Amino acid sequence: MGMGRWLNGPFAKVKRRRHLYLVLDDWSRGYSIRKFDLSSCSEDPDQELTHAGAALEGGPICTGSHHLPTPFFRFEAGRSQPWHIAGAFDSKILDMQPMISNYGGGNGVVMYDVRKRSLMLGPRQRPDPMKPIYVMVDDRLFALADGSFEWLYPPPSDADGQEGFRWAWHELPELPFRSEHVTCYAVHRDEQTIFVSIGGSCGDPATLSFDTAESVIKDDDCKWKHHGQWQMPFTGRAYYVPHLEAWVGLSSDPDTTGHLCSCEVVPASNSDDDASQQQCQGLKLLKEKMFSEVPEEKHIGTTLVHMGEDKFCFLECIYIQADKTAADGEKNENSVDEMTENKDHRERFIRLTTFSLVYDMDGDLSTFSSRRLQYYSVPQEVTEPMLEFPVAFWM
Repeated sequence: MGMGRWLNGPFAKVKRRRHLYLVLDDWSRGYSIRKFDLSSCSEDPDQELTHAGAALEGGPICTGSHHLPTPFFRFEAGRSQPWHIAGAFDSKILDMQPMISNYGGGNGVVMYDVRKRSLMLGPRQRPDPMKPIYVMVDDRLFALADGSFEWLYPPPSDADGQEGFRWAWHELPELPFRSEHVTCYAVHRDEQTIFVSIGGSCGDPATLSFDTAESVIKDDDCKWKHHGQWQMPFTGRAYYVPHLEAWVGLSSDPDTTGHLCSCEVVPASNSDDDASQQQCQGLKLLKEKMFSEVPEEKHIGTTLVHMGEDKFCFLECIYIQADKTAADGEKNENSVDEMTENKDHRERFIRLTTFSLVYDMDGDLSTFSSRRLQYYSVPQEVTEPMLEFPVAFWM
């Protein structure tokens, strides 16, 4: 059987190859999309592991010898807005700038298809959400924001033949919490239920869920279900990994910052009336720290991307203090406009780690020898919010 293909009866279907897409606001009028072919990383595992191991011992610091891939698409939009960029509908990157933006005055939002390399306009949310959380469930996009909770079908295709179909956002009951209080979120293994945990300044912690099945949300009685005064053990987005039968994400425990952890999936039918469920069960911690442990490398932000099955990509944005003379005399070859002054002369990098996550013989989380580490220098034009909350998609 040929590589990248599988047989289905008498027909052969091409298996589409996916890539990592990184969005950066690296020019004066907006964003660039860069495409990473992760299969082109070094095939010499010993070489990669030696480099990573040396870094853990305080050896080689990032050199910036790897340049980011050349942008293959740029779009104009208000910069420093990572919250308004989403990946959806299998191969589309959506820029949903608010109307108050100088670039958000149109009647629709820009959708770029990375596979077809085509543009289209999608429907705009009304009113504009403030720092929304976008979640793909099945083939629909859900937007959780203060004062609104909406969902969107995928764009109609010529083959749909849906005469009279109106492509628009659909309203759902307002959230019983503020989106800024969401500490983590995940989609259930049933592929239709959204789980969120809330905490922080909102008072008591809590975990809630919402069933997105169309038969449920079309019922006027659809609502969030309360699962108890406890939180899932993650920060940001977590993923369900069938191979592990668990949710996986970055640990929210201050004592294990920078580590991945997993926990058993909460039954979607449970509620806070079930006294047996007052916390996540089966918590496991990956002993290897994903954050850089090189003292000179300072953390800015991170994101975890699930690449399917047991494979992940971990992006950490870091900086090191640069020599002033070097910082004044060098320019990044990826610059497209005038350089912005780097007041504290920091050199910024992306640590891109790919790995597989499995259980070892003791039932603990492990990457075994699958970690591959690459460093990429970041253009000076990129704003801090885009590094604090990196925007990357596997498509």
